[in-house]
Parts: sequence; structure tokens; C-alpha cells
Amino acid sequence: MKKLSVMLLALAGLFIFTGCSDSPKDVVVKWTEAIVNGDIKTANEYSTENTHSLNGLIIGVVNGKSEDSKKTKAELEASIEKLKNGREEITGDTAKVFVEGSDDKPATLKKIDGKWKVDAQKK
Repeated sequence: MKKLSVMLLALAGLFIFTGCSDSPKDVVVKWTEAIVNGDIKTANEYSTENTHSLNGLIIGVVNGKSEDSKKTKAELEASIEKLKNGREEITGDTAKVFVEGSDDKPATLKKIDGKWKVDAQKK
């Protein structure tokens, strides 16, 4: 009986731990907020290594002094709520997060070491 109790407790702990992991949508929102706030450390935490080099460039553009930068920042800020209400598609270790009301240009994520990471690609 004691072994069964220990196994059930361990299994419950596993479900609780698994439930605490961020969904792809949560990760995209946190990454976008970090970009808007100019927080490279947090942006890197929520993105793949391939994306790290782009994070600095994106932050520079978004937080620049030009009118285009201000417009881009405002658009990103407005998109955060739409991301929260958007949909996500998960296929294995890849996910796409769509802005609410749009099927264009979804954010792509990869699962790395059990955590979702934004995987932005330079085009």
C-alpha cells in the first residue's frame, strides 16, 4: 500500500509540474512583451539560439526613435492581446501561434528540452 501511495504522489507531482509549463501562446506573448520592453535577456529566454541574434536587431528597430519604430512598437503592443486570444496549432515539437482573426504570418515555435521557444527566421 505504501508503494502505491508513493507512486500516486509521484504521478500527481508529474502532472502538476507538466501543467506549469508555458504553452506556445504564453511563450509568444512573453517574448513579444520582452521585445517591446527592450528586454534582450527575457527575449532570449523565450527563443531559440538561432533567434537570439535577431532579438537584438528587432529590439533596436522596435525601440528606435524614428516614426517607423514608434509605429512598429505600437503595432506590437496592440498585437499582444490579439496573440492572447489567438489560436495555436501544435504538431509534435513544432507549434504555430496565430494572431486573433488572422491566418497570416504565424509565430513559429520549437520545443527544446521540453520548453517552447520562438523560432524567428530572417527572411
